[in-house]
Amino acid sequence: MQIYDFDGFIKNQITDYLLNDLQTIRDNVRSDMHPGNAAYLMVGAICSGIEFIGTLVTEQKLIPGCDVCHKPEQLRNDFPFEHYCQDYLAKIDGRYAVLGSLLRELVRNGIAHSFATKGRIGITRIGTREGTHLVRMTEQGLLVINANYLFDDFKESYLKYALPDISNGGGKRDLAINNYGQIRDIQDKQIDQVMGELKGKLESWPWEYRLAQFTAEVLTEVEESGAVS
Repeated sequence: MQIYDFDGFIKNQITDYLLNDLQTIRDNVRSDMHPGNAAYLMVGAICSGIEFIGTLVTEQKLIPGCDVCHKPEQLRNDFPFEHYCQDYLAKIDGRYAVLGSLLRELVRNGIAHSFATKGRIGITRIGTREGTHLVRMTEQGLLVINANYLFDDFKESYLKYALPDISNGGGKRDLAINNYGQIRDIQDKQIDQVMGELKGKLESWPWEYRLAQFTAEVLTEVEESGAVS
């Protein structure tokens, strides 16, 4: 992944990758053959975006690492989902105000760890907004989320409310830049640690473009060719 300043990272990772990739799935992956086609994929990606942006705009506590147990340092705030849902998504639809912990614990964690939600939560891509999004079904209280409409609302909430908050002149910009810097520092240490542990274990991997100078331009070409992600 390339190294960007704050605004470059936001544009590249959130707008150019996350939102554009989700839009491509929404527009091109058919849902008429099976209601779940790419639904978990979309919702999992949206939840990653909610967590990251929510982390940028909330106060964080730096938890020191531990050399003995090999636990890395980390930023800690248990409520980035709640903040994003209450501060941004709820401006699109008030029902999102109560969804933070559910999205984090039952949807995001379930999809990330086992590619399935936890509990009575249905994810679909068919039906109308009124009939299949943020509604309850059956006597057992099945909670239903439509991935297409969740994406529409996430995109609108980000572009209309969250992005202005972290752009030049935004009320959360200084906090977001500071949090981004801390995230980068922590990730750099994690990268160095993992790559150090892998040193000498990748001898069977072939070299490609070994003589090419490692520049942002070269990396961009490789990313765009699909050779790496």
